[in-house]
Amino acid sequence: MTVEKMLDQSQCPWSNFEPGTIRFCEANLCSWISAPANTWSNLAYILVGLYVWREVRKDVSISQNTRSLGLIGPIAILIGVTSFLFHASFTFVMQVLDLSSMGLLSSLLLVLNLKRAGKLSQNKVVPFYLAINLIGVAMQIIFKGNIGIYLFALQICAALYFEFLLRNEKTNYRMYFWTLAVFALSYVFWLLDFHGIVCDPNNHFFQGHAVWHVINSICFFTLYRFYRQFVDS
Repeated sequence: MTVEKMLDQSQCPWSNFEPGTIRFCEANLCSWISAPANTWSNLAYILVGLYVWREVRKDVSISQNTRSLGLIGPIAILIGVTSFLFHASFTFVMQVLDLSSMGLLSSLLLVLNLKRAGKLSQNKVVPFYLAINLIGVAMQIIFKGNIGIYLFALQICAALYFEFLLRNEKTNYRMYFWTLAVFALSYVFWLLDFHGIVCDPNNHFFQGHAVWHVINSICFFTLYRFYRQFVDS
C-alpha cells in the first residue's frame, strides 16, 4: 500500500492533516507513530540536548557571559521533539516545525561566527537571529517542497565560510573537526536513505534516516565544546 493511500484513509490518525512534502525511505503506517524507526531515533537529540543543557547550567562563566551558547542544548531538545512529531505524523505543519528547529541551529552557528568576525554587533544579534528564522518559516510555507533543507544547508555553508575566515593559531579546532567528521558520517546515511540507494521501506526497526538522527545528535556536544573556548575571550 502506498503512502498516499494510507494517509487518505479516514480511520488513520493523521489523515485529516496536510501530508508532508519530504519523503524518506521508511513507509508510513496508518498509526499514531507513522514511521517508528525515524520517530523513536529522535530521542538521541533529546538526551544529548539535556546533557549539554546541564553542562551549560553548571558553567557559571557561560551563563554570565553569553546566552547564545546556552541555546545549543534547548535547540537539540527542540529538534528532537519536532522531528519526533514530524516522523510520527508525516504532516506538513510538523515538517515546517522540524525544519524550522533545524534552522535555529544553523542560524545560531552563523550568528556566532558573524559576531566573532565583527560583522554583527551585540545589539543586532537577537533581531538578526529572529529575522532570518522568521523568513525561513515563511519561505517553507510559501514554497513548500525541500526549501527548508536548502535553507539549512545554505546557512551551514555560510557558517563554515566565516569559520574559514576566522581561522587562527589560537583557536583549538579539535572539536570542530570532530563535528565535521561526525556530521559527514551521518550525512552519508541521510543521502543513502533520502535517495533510496539503501532502502527497505518496510523495516521499521532500522533506517538510514534513523541512523542520521543518532549520529548527528553527537554534533551538538562537539559544537558546544568548540564554541565554549570563545566565552572567556
